[in-house]
Amino acid sequence: MEVKLESNRKTYLNAKYVNPAKNRDIHVNVDTIPDTKILHFVITNGARKHDLSIKYNDNYKFWEQGTFFEIDGTSLGETVSGKMSGSKNGDVNVVQMEFEKGNKKFTQIDTKIKKDSAAMSFEARTKYAILGGKIAGKVLIKLANNVLTLKNTDGGSNDSIELIVKVALGESLHIEGKKMESPCGHMTPSVPPSVRVMCLS
Repeated sequence: MEVKLESNRKTYLNAKYVNPAKNRDIHVNVDTIPDTKILHFVITNGARKHDLSIKYNDNYKFWEQGTFFEIDGTSLGETVSGKMSGSKNGDVNVVQMEFEKGNKKFTQIDTKIKKDSAAMSFEARTKYAILGGKIAGKVLIKLANNVLTLKNTDGGSNDSIELIVKVALGESLHIEGKKMESPCGHMTPSVPPSVRVMCLS
């Protein structure tokens, strides 16, 4: 077995892990292209190869308007491309991520964020589709009046899982979990948590 790691902490990082007994021959090479904000990654394990270039933006205000990073290259012989970008519409920030592999949509994430520092409130609503939509749904993260709500709704079944945390500083902590199942394809909020809804024809 052989393990090796070397870097000048500025322009390159090389790593190697070779273990013939476990059929491992992994090499990782990361380089920065001089005078650019581009990272070049080459990862191989025998004949398997990933060759990716990432162009990044180190301006932390990218989410107001601009692109945080773009990725381009190949993964196991298929083309890969994508980006993460942000924009602002009034008091709502929008962050979007989209990746393609083999000219097919691989990951799509769209998040809308609204916050009020004075009121100590925050709300983020995310729509996601992964593996070409095989995994899809919506996520809600909300903080208001010392109540944190986390909720995921499946895009296919419309089932949801919800976690509610209520905090009274120095007094109490209340945590509640809910699971709603809806074979009918729509939610029934009046039904108690963890109750299965039956469809009647």
